[in-house]
Amino acid sequence: MPREGTYLVKDFLIAWPSRADYSRFGREAGRGLRSGDDVKTRDVEIPCAPPPDFVLNNGPNWTAVIFFTALSCLHLAIALPAFAKHRWEGYLSMFFATAFIGAAVVSYRARCEIAILPRQRRIRLRSGLKRLHLQRFIEFNEVHGVRLTLAHPSGRGESRIELLCDNEDIECPPTHVPRQEALCLAMLLGVRLIKVCPDGTPEADATTRF
Repeated sequence: MPREGTYLVKDFLIAWPSRADYSRFGREAGRGLRSGDDVKTRDVEIPCAPPPDFVLNNGPNWTAVIFFTALSCLHLAIALPAFAKHRWEGYLSMFFATAFIGAAVVSYRARCEIAILPRQRRIRLRSGLKRLHLQRFIEFNEVHGVRLTLAHPSGRGESRIELLCDNEDIECPPTHVPRQEALCLAMLLGVRLIKVCPDGTPEADATTRF
């Protein structure tokens, strides 16, 4: 049979302190303290880790994808009958069809990225493919505010978020939670949040939605 303070589980003996051990530990810890003694305390400072990077990505440019795909299909429709009649114009149409389908693939793969980098205290703007891209940086001290243009309550249009900088306004990708995202951006950048309400909607009603 297992002894008091122990428990037997499949040939492994697990022990834990009994109530008498806890009482003895409390008496020994309190021997050095008397009533009225000063207890020395120490402040412990725990460094706060900076927030992680906040990255916003644009989706594919479907207008460009559909446009280039349609042009490619048009030139294919010209090239195939030309090849059937053994005409040299088919090679030219096939060249244009291949070029336009390549442009459609590039438009689908290309992305525009806005990354908030709190550790570096700057914003990274990147556009292009994964390895073939252009990027530039904007410091936090060049951003003066975050502007949120609210959508109309009837559903007409959509909300828009912009970063107000010294020489430009950077429009963020569309989102399903514009109020929460705008508030998060303002807190990360340490700037004010400006709400622009549509016509006929009082500002007080819009502020209660946060």
